[in-house]
Amino acid sequence: QTLHKLLHKFTEEYGTIMKFRAGNNWLVVVSDPKYSEQVLRFPDKYPFRPSIGVLDAYYERKKLSPGLSSL
Repeated sequence: QTLHKLLHKFTEEYGTIMKFRAGNNWLVVVSDPKYSEQVLRFPDKYPFRPSIGVLDAYYERKKLSPGLSSL
């Protein structure tokens, strides 16, 4: 099962905002575009989004822009 399909299944079961652990990190998934825009445009109390080492290395190796992952 792909990550996209798994998150879609979780959205149907748990709603549009979810928090869960992935390894040592807590992840918050916002699957409603209206709420996603609010989170990305108007950071509140916890705007820090730590980098993910594996993704940083991938973007650097491929000479790609990290896009939204760098917010």
